Amino acid sequence: MLPVADARGMSRTTLRQPLGETLDAEIGRVLALKRLGARLTQESLAEAAGVSQSTIAKIERGSRTTTVATLEAVFAALQVRLHVSAEPLDAIVDVAIADLEAVPWPDRVERSGLGLLHRRLVATQVRHVFTGAAAALLHGVPLPVGIIDLTIEPAEMDAFWSAALARRRVERWLERFGDYSAFVPMHPREQGPARWRTSDAELRVEFVDVLPESIRLIVPTEAGEEIYEAVPMTEIELDDQAAGRMLRRYQERRAAQSPS
Repeated sequence: MLPVADARGMSRTTLRQPLGETLDAEIGRVLALKRLGARLTQESLAEAAGVSQSTIAKIERGSRTTTVATLEAVFAALQVRLHVSAEPLDAIVDVAIADLEAVPWPDRVERSGLGLLHRRLVATQVRHVFTGAAAALLHGVPLPVGIIDLTIEPAEMDAFWSAALARRRVERWLERFGDYSAFVPMHPREQGPARWRTSDAELRVEFVDVLPESIRLIVPTEAGEEIYEAVPMTEIELDDQAAGRMLRRYQERRAAQSPS
């Protein structure tokens, strides 16, 4: 039986580095989070990845001596893939957060496209749970939502197509060109990434057999209120690196603004 690790055994600063951390440090923090989430010790992960325990320790400390091939092997042992993406600079995120802080919470939800999408899915009885930055926004955090992330059951593909995509100007993400295209199959059952851009918003869907644990969030509207399902705040940082980074930035800003 492999030894397991417990996140309670690590200090808060071990898992939450300052937002200005280097790329090496950020990779190390993500690895530590994933390893602890899998309840593995550094030794057991090293054995599964075919590397030494000291290699795992160096990665988690943010060492610059690790090769890309080693990183791929270590993350593969956790059954995840290391994903590289470009994100806005902290100063840009700060401006976006500050702008949203001045907007009432219900208006933030509506401006993001969440409200319209949610009402369409509810009207066709498509069960869904929001994740990522969209979930953070529903929790009241003023995060910019560049793309709306949500989970839906595979059996709801046709209903999702009818409610959110059909009869609208829509484009689908094309990995080959790293952009959206109107010249590829659009239906979710057709081969291709579950990511679309409509005239209202960008959508990224994960079709799962069992919807994730969620929290019911009530957003007030002029007509009364709307009920949304979103993943808990604790899951956002673990599941969405980009949203987690913005969330940490927001928390850092709040801490700096609070009286000492």
